[in-house]
Amino acid sequence: MVNYTKYLRCTECQKAGLYCTKHRVEVEMSLKKRAIMKVLQMRDDDHQSPRYRHVIKGLLESYNMWNTSL
Repeated sequence: MVNYTKYLRCTECQKAGLYCTKHRVEVEMSLKKRAIMKVLQMRDDDHQSPRYRHVIKGLLESYNMWNTSL
C-alpha cells in the first residue's frame, strides 16, 4: 500500500496540484508493479481467456502512456 501522506506534505506536489515530477514517477512505478503482480497471479487456465487478453492489452497501453509521458 502506498503512503500518500508524504505527497500531501510535499510543497512541490501541492504546487503541481497532484504529484511533483519526482513523486509522479514513484507512484507510477508502484502502479506498474501492482498491475504486473495482478497479471502474474492469474491462473494458468486463464491465459487463453478474453479477460486475460484484455488485461494484457490494458497493461501494454498503460506502459505506452507512461513511457511517452515521462
